[in-house]
Amino acid sequence: ATHLPALLSSPLESINRAAFSLINAYNVPFDHDTVAALLADTSRSEAKRIEALRLLTPVKDRRKKAILVAAKSEQIGLRMAALEEAFRLLPRLGPQLAEEVLFSTRDFSARHHALNLLSEARSEEAIDIIWTQVQALNASRAQPELKLDIYEAAIKAGLDHVLRSDVTTAYPTPLAYALYGGNPEVGARLFSEHPAGQCARCHAVNDHTGSEVGPNLEGLGTRKDRSYLLEALIRPDA
Repeated sequence: ATHLPALLSSPLESINRAAFSLINAYNVPFDHDTVAALLADTSRSEAKRIEALRLLTPVKDRRKKAILVAAKSEQIGLRMAALEEAFRLLPRLGPQLAEEVLFSTRDFSARHHALNLLSEARSEEAIDIIWTQVQALNASRAQPELKLDIYEAAIKAGLDHVLRSDVTTAYPTPLAYALYGGNPEVGARLFSEHPAGQCARCHAVNDHTGSEVGPNLEGLGTRKDRSYLLEALIRPDA
């Protein structure tokens, strides 16, 4: 344990990883200042800073400061980890940080995560923030890429009764919101793993794993627009 500060402050990631593993595996006491310095060090990898955050948040007198430091990071993963810790340990701070993400971050995955955490919190503060987003959605002022996220957050938060249908497209709400945004990594998992979709039973893509029963989908997104793709998903036999 006497060597832990040196191991944690080492510039070598492998040494840091070994120190974190030792602390987590054996509940070894550690120097709070050293870990706080690692968390604040912007030259460190996102993964190491997240580990530092998670070591500090169980320490009551270090918790809030650690979360606030991480919440201001340019590293999106660290910022999202701070949000998760805030909602878990400081529920009044969580909605405040989530609102900052919604209004100050351009990264749509971060904003999606903030909306999801707000909808699961169900606190008065969280619902008020979602309500503000719903008002923007109803007034057609919400960013297109966030429409589906806002809609789903409103449903989870019990605000479905105030949602209005989107009349700007031919598709029913909420399918119309799928014309924007999206996550390629999630889409790839759905293609290969979704039990109901079973996409790979008929189609192949990229490395040609899958079936050739239906058209090969390699590069389809560069040849067809989103309306075509949405139509093919909701009406595959049309």
